[in-house]
Amino acid sequence: MRRTTAVLVWVLTLAASAAAQEFPSRPVKLVVPFPPGGPLDIAGRLIGKELQDRWAHPVVVENKPGSTIGPEHVAKSAPDGYTLMIISSTPLVTLPHLQKVPYDVLKDLVGVTQTTLLTYAFVVNPATGIGSIQDLIARAKKNRGGSITRAPGTAPGSTSTWSY
Repeated sequence: MRRTTAVLVWVLTLAASAAAQEFPSRPVKLVVPFPPGGPLDIAGRLIGKELQDRWAHPVVVENKPGSTIGPEHVAKSAPDGYTLMIISSTPLVTLPHLQKVPYDVLKDLVGVTQTTLLTYAFVVNPATGIGSIQDLIARAKKNRGGSITRAPGTAPGSTSTWSY
């Protein structure tokens, strides 16, 4: 109920400010909390271009990679509708359980719509002899002395976190 009320208040606020001035009256920022070139960056740029064409106003895609940097920037931005973010659910759902984050996902951010559906495939070269996830886990444990570890250089909770 609180989320529905928050969305309703946000929509009414935008409608009230739209009555006072046309939206957008200045460039809109679309934050992508990942490095350039990834799936969400590409989706964000396509969506930004479409919004820019529809609004006849600039939509600037701004990459702010680094786990919490993008969501924190959006959470702390002015609540005027000029800072938007495209993000996958993983950092919002998983990350707060793994580390302290400088925002409250349920209070500081509100979902507006689902923009894309990304499907990931897990594939290997058939010559490896790995035919299932169980085979991969067994191979990883055998090659690493019985353990699977987190890959260095990836964000905790990201889809590329686990490696053998």
